[in-house]
Amino acid sequence: MTNLPIFRCQAPKNWKIKHNISFPFSLGSSCFVWYYFYFLSVLGFVGVSPEKVKSLHEEMESLKLFEKDIKESFISGSGSGGQKINKTQNCVYLKHLPTGIEVKCQKDRSREANRFFARRELLDRFKEKILAIPTKKSLGAKKIRKQKKRRQRRSDTVDDSPGASL
Repeated sequence: MTNLPIFRCQAPKNWKIKHNISFPFSLGSSCFVWYYFYFLSVLGFVGVSPEKVKSLHEEMESLKLFEKDIKESFISGSGSGGQKINKTQNCVYLKHLPTGIEVKCQKDRSREANRFFARRELLDRFKEKILAIPTKKSLGAKKIRKQKKRRQRRSDTVDDSPGASL
């Protein structure tokens, strides 16, 4: 085995990344490309900040939602977005095996971003169905139902008045 020289690769100054990596081979002009792919492989999700990913994983672990219990598959997307959406498998399907909760997510064109969003949705559904903790989405839906019910009551009282049909 030969001793390969170590070449250092540093992120450009305008990137807000504090990692420097070393490669046992020369990258030449594509140093920033390799750096980017290395960073993404460490991070695991594209387009999502590392702090959000870390907080999501910590919250999942605190609620005993482990990655080994989640079945993940990628299916072809559909809807608006053109050829990129229809040809690639960027839609993420997650199933939590112990509880049977299923999530299908295609919010973004990126598969990695969809992986993050799907896990967040799975966490919300787990909290709502298993732990009975109301989420922002369920509270918003409850508020809308309440408003509709109030409007319906108002319209019923107006229609029942004697001169309403004039």
